[in-house]
Amino acid sequence: MRGDIALALVFIAGWVVMVIAMMLPTTLPVLATFQRLNSQRADVNRLGILLIAGYLLTWTLFGVAIYAGDWLLHQVIHTNDWLADWLWMLPALTLIVAGAYQLTPLKHTCLDACRSPLHCFRGYRDGHNKARRSLLVGLHHGLCCVGCCWALMLLMFATGVSNIPLC
Repeated sequence: MRGDIALALVFIAGWVVMVIAMMLPTTLPVLATFQRLNSQRADVNRLGILLIAGYLLTWTLFGVAIYAGDWLLHQVIHTNDWLADWLWMLPALTLIVAGAYQLTPLKHTCLDACRSPLHCFRGYRDGHNKARRSLLVGLHHGLCCVGCCWALMLLMFATGVSNIPLC
């Protein structure tokens, strides 16, 4: 049990590093727009940090969900010989699901929202609690970006230890 927790923590740490290196740069247009819209505020940097924290929290929770799903899948496969015999189908099924998702309206809605910094501020500009609103903008932008990328991330995760041409 301790080994499972330690492995999960190592995965999450690596996941967060990957998100910072690869996904956080997509937040720069949102952060620049946010800084411009709030430039008159004395706490603009603190609010920007909260926006980034919300974004990272969304991606971290997604990483936890992927890890938990993978762990659960392994538990089911180890207790079911029939599923273990059909394990070779997992990358193919994941590819089909990921490919089908790329064509859905939800994917395109998330992509449009992720590309438009102003989209993230709709409904979050008004109000007195700017710290809460900043965190919500980051969470919203993170959710839009996860909506764009979850299927491809899942594909990468499912086929990461296999060789696609051999599947």
